[in-house]
Amino acid sequence: MHTPVISGLLTVASIIYQIAMTSLTLSAILSQLRPLPCIGEQLCQQATSGQLAILYGSLLLGALGSGGIRSCVAAFGADQFDETDLKQSTKTWKYFNWYYFVMEASILAAVTVIVYIQDNIGWGWGLGIPTISMFLSIIAFVLGYPLYRHMDPVGSPFTRLLQVSVGALRKRYLTMVSDPNLLYQNEELDASIFIDGRLVHSKQMALLDKTAIVTEEDNVKAPYLWRLNSVHRVEELKSLIRMGPIWASGILLITAYAQQGTFSLQQAKTMDRHLTNSFQIPAGSMSVFTMLAMLSTIALYDRFLIRIARRFTGLDRGITFLRRMGIGLLISVLATLVAGFIEVKRKQAAVAHGLEDKPHSIIPMSVFGSCLGTVYME
Repeated sequence: MHTPVISGLLTVASIIYQIAMTSLTLSAILSQLRPLPCIGEQLCQQATSGQLAILYGSLLLGALGSGGIRSCVAAFGADQFDETDLKQSTKTWKYFNWYYFVMEASILAAVTVIVYIQDNIGWGWGLGIPTISMFLSIIAFVLGYPLYRHMDPVGSPFTRLLQVSVGALRKRYLTMVSDPNLLYQNEELDASIFIDGRLVHSKQMALLDKTAIVTEEDNVKAPYLWRLNSVHRVEELKSLIRMGPIWASGILLITAYAQQGTFSLQQAKTMDRHLTNSFQIPAGSMSVFTMLAMLSTIALYDRFLIRIARRFTGLDRGITFLRRMGIGLLISVLATLVAGFIEVKRKQAAVAHGLEDKPHSIIPMSVFGSCLGTVYME
């Protein structure tokens, strides 16, 4: 997928997300679009079918828009750097560091300033400010069209992967050549899909190499790609398969990470969040500690730890991406273990004070003390 297509998809996804944010804001402002406020804790009016339709429709559009934006925006930004330019060759991984830094900074603002506005001023302003910000970002993004770096279309990578699979299946009965240099290579055909250079042959998954064996039926000058493929294209598929274990481990990581905005928020609502006798942090702002930790570690890594790691590894980026991911997964495992022990302590505190069946009651346990591994009990 080339840059004009990605920029167009980002624009469409942003507009869909803008519609979702606008409808949510209107539902918070207009009384006709939401149920009346509860009287006490018992007399609450249920939402009508129309009100639920607006809410669920807004959430659905928000999910669609967010999916289109998040899946493309990081790759789109990376495409703006020319990997063949020595001056820009090291800027891509720096871009990703600061991309996540800015993203986490925006989330930090959301869970502090926006949550405070929602709790103390109203949901109209709490949703309206992000809606206006999103609108301004779309305008800025569209105005920047002439400045973006555009790349020529090279076809769908999924088509290439399928062609290699079909070609290997068709030639599965062939005997593998003894010399890998005899496998088909076509630099002219693959020139448009080279990123950091041509991928070289690897010994793993030799079955896929059979699609690169040249037979009498193959036309090497104008190959039929559903039968004959170059080594570079075969290695593309191998690289994707090798990423399978990494992708699979990421499922568990995201599953644990998702608890931060759901179950952890419910936990915080049942615990003592007072900083002083008169001020307590809103439950929705508890993720601020995660954001601060991430922001500080990104800045620390980019400015200091990379320079130290270079002395030992000789790599411009400090350590390899795979090692960074491994360290991150290890820290996530430890964080999940700590979260599990804290939940055990929280349940014990609730049982000790007879509050296990009262989800809206505050357990005499400090949410800050639990973050440090200590428990405050009255």
